[in-house]
Amino acid sequence: MGNYHSGVERISSSGLKLLLNKSPDHYYAKYAEAQEEAPTRAKVLGSLVHAIILEGEDVATKRYGVATHNPGTKGYATWMSENEGLEGGLKVEDWDVAKRMRDSLYSLNDFRSLIEQKGVAEQAIEWTDPITGAKCKAKPDWLADDASLMIDLKTARDGSEWGFSRAVRSYQYDLSAAFYINGVDMLRHKTPGWLWVVVENDAPYAASIYEIRPDTMQAGEAKVYEALDIYMKCLTEGVWPSYPRSAI
Repeated sequence: MGNYHSGVERISSSGLKLLLNKSPDHYYAKYAEAQEEAPTRAKVLGSLVHAIILEGEDVATKRYGVATHNPGTKGYATWMSENEGLEGGLKVEDWDVAKRMRDSLYSLNDFRSLIEQKGVAEQAIEWTDPITGAKCKAKPDWLADDASLMIDLKTARDGSEWGFSRAVRSYQYDLSAAFYINGVDMLRHKTPGWLWVVVENDAPYAASIYEIRPDTMQAGEAKVYEALDIYMKCLTEGVWPSYPRSAI
């Protein structure tokens, strides 16, 4: 199974954020010959939650098994080597958490009506940005078949409007939203609606749904093009500098 993030020929939203928040040097070091990241409970749980909510329990069960050890341990590595057909796995109690998160989200009538539409989860898309010429890639959490809607599923400690708005700023979710929307627009000639679907990862596993405001979208788009300009300059010149000299 190839590493989706490997290589610098095409850039993802994660790469754009690293260019902006650290340096081109950090970006190149991470993505030029990207290695698979070590599994952690949080990472595997997040992947499992996405699968069980957006693709169904049958898909999740086939993709993730019931592990005998926690991710990141030697015992887990041994278990994975014995189960090569699986992408990863969690203990029974973690499966219970994932199912409770799913059930909380599916208790929202609004979400059930959304996910009943025909769509595809985790399908990679590629396009060339018409302004900068940058080759881009993305893997939307869920995209409606008619390209009318994208869902970005987030697990969070605080899914309240105040808490999630802080997360949007802290993790630059606005950049990702603008990047993904622009990509679908380029490929399908249609601007999809965008929803953040949020479920808390602690009891009572409260769920919420947020639209993206026009000003949030504009802020994200500005960040996208700031980072794409940096990326194209580095790619063209073959130079990936570290931190610039400045004053604080």
